[in-house]
Amino acid sequence: MGRVSHCKPCAQIKKRQSPNFKKTQARANRKRTVARKQFINEAKPPICPLCLGKYPPFCMDFHHKDPSTKVQVVSKMARGYSFDRIRKEIEK
Repeated sequence: MGRVSHCKPCAQIKKRQSPNFKKTQARANRKRTVARKQFINEAKPPICPLCLGKYPPFCMDFHHKDPSTKVQVVSKMARGYSFDRIRKEIEK
């Protein structure tokens, strides 16, 4: 490893001041959100258990067996929650 002219905290500040930093972060956030939405849609059943009708994923909802254990609406968890937390919420 070669020499550097600044410490790690200064390198982080310099990185954040880069003109492309916000664009790069926004692009990465969009990719993660799309991946989580796809994960949620794939977890939804294709057939309604009540009426046995076949509907697209955007028409289907998750219902909690015990509403008091609900953390958040699963479809809104696509922004800011990990796959593990989403999976746990779906299992409820």
